[in-house]
Amino acid sequence: MIKYEINPAFLPREAKIMALPVRFEKEGQIIYRGRNLIKIMTLDDLQINVKSFKRPHILNRFIYAWFRKSKAERSYINALKLLEMGIGTPEPIAYLVYKNAKGVNRSYYISIQQPCDYVLLDLLRQRPPDFEELFRAYVHFVYEFHQKGVYFIDLSTGNTLISRGEAGKHRFYLVDLNRIIFKSRPLTPFEGMRNFCRIDLDDSDLDFVIREYALITKVPETALRRVLFRYKRKEALRRRTKRSLKIFKKKKR
Repeated sequence: MIKYEINPAFLPREAKIMALPVRFEKEGQIIYRGRNLIKIMTLDDLQINVKSFKRPHILNRFIYAWFRKSKAERSYINALKLLEMGIGTPEPIAYLVYKNAKGVNRSYYISIQQPCDYVLLDLLRQRPPDFEELFRAYVHFVYEFHQKGVYFIDLSTGNTLISRGEAGKHRFYLVDLNRIIFKSRPLTPFEGMRNFCRIDLDDSDLDFVIREYALITKVPETALRRVLFRYKRKEALRRRTKRSLKIFKKKKR
C-alpha cells in the first residue's frame, strides 16, 4: 500500500515521480548519509532532492501508518505552509509513504534541489568578508518567521540554506521540515531565544545573536541571555542523556 501526494504543479510528471524510489536504490548523488539518506537526482530537466527516511522502530511504524502523519508527509505539508506564509524553503514536489502489514516501511520527501552559496554551518566555518552582514540577515530572517508564529524545532547550523543577494536581499531557505510548530500568534522574544538553543555557536557568535535579537525586539540583552543559556543547559543535558542511552543499549546487545 502506498500513500502519497504530489504538488499540483508537478502532476504531469506523476508516473516519473512514482518511479523515483526504484531509481533511488541505484542512482543519484549522495549529499547526506546518516540517520536518513539524501540524494540529488534528476526529474526530466529538473535537479531534485530526494530524502529517504530511516525506517521507524516497530512502534512508530504502526503509529505513522494509522495514527500520526509520517515525517515525509509532515515535511511536505510544512513546506507548503511555509511557502504560503512567505518563508523560504525549497519547493516541495511530493511525498511517498509505503506501508505493509507492520506499518510504515519506507518514506520519501521530494523537493526541488535549491542552489545556494552556503549552508549556515559552512558560513560559520568559512567566514567570508561579508560574514557579519550575512549573519545579521540570518538573525533577522529567524526573527521574521518567529513573528509569523513559526517555531522551527530543528533550527540548527545544518538546516538553513543561504543565497547571497544584493545588500538587504539575501535569501534563506529552511530544510528538514518534519518538526515545526505553527502558533496562532507571534513568538515572544523569550520563545525566540529558546528556539536558538539547539544551534551550536561559539561564544562570539552567540553574543552576536543575542545582541542583534535584543536590538530587534527591544528586550534587554541580559534577559535574553539568561533565557537562552537556561535552555542551552537543558539541551546539553538532553543530548548527554540521549548519548548515554545509546551507549547503554549497545552494551546490552
